[in-house]
Amino acid sequence: GDAGDGGPIFSAAPLGFEHLGLDPGQPVRIAGVAAANLSVLVAFQASDVVRWDQCEDAAAPVSFGRDRCTEVRRVLMEPKGFHAIITNDSGDNWYLNFQSSDARLLPKLKGHQIEAISWDPDSSASSTRDLLVGTERGELVHVVVEGKERLGGAGVSFR
Repeated sequence: GDAGDGGPIFSAAPLGFEHLGLDPGQPVRIAGVAAANLSVLVAFQASDVVRWDQCEDAAAPVSFGRDRCTEVRRVLMEPKGFHAIITNDSGDNWYLNFQSSDARLLPKLKGHQIEAISWDPDSSASSTRDLLVGTERGELVHVVVEGKERLGGAGVSFR
């Protein structure tokens, strides 16, 4: 029933790995998952990252080009689903826009193991606007990703 008759207020059904273009019989280990605005980004320990769009019921692998992403640590997605950051154990970070399956290496964030991001509510499809990035070392870094990545002024360190 619906919430008015005392029934459940929502329902959940598992999303099978076949939706992500994977063989359901193969064992997989998930390294990270992020979801926003009908889109899911899943990173596997084998270093594959897949984006699934519910509206299209289609999955697309994320390409890292020649800068292969290994040992994915975390995937973080902006609440609107426009932007995502993928980070690995080596401190490499990639930016992914919802309009592309090609991730872009962010060299200015090299060495930062990202733990959390505060996304700007005024972001648009083409710009993250102002991000506050929290790192494993207790630093806060101001970042803007548009056509090019830009680090803001001096970060704050909490050690």
